[in-house]
Amino acid sequence: IDVFEGVIANHPDANYLDVIYFNYGRCLYRTERKKVARQQFDLLVLEFPESKLATEAKRISDALVKAGF
Repeated sequence: IDVFEGVIANHPDANYLDVIYFNYGRCLYRTERKKVARQQFDLLVLEFPESKLATEAKRISDALVKAGF
């Protein structure tokens, strides 16, 4: 998680930032930080709507909202 946060903070124009957001969200989800995970998935959808990961990120985010996160 620290690595993802470092890349996002220090390299906001990094290549594959959509992949970084997605995997960061997955790590947050797996460590029970589901509200913050949802925010990362939402950010991916907002910032990279054309990403191949956007559809999956939206699906996960919607499921988290439905679950109360």
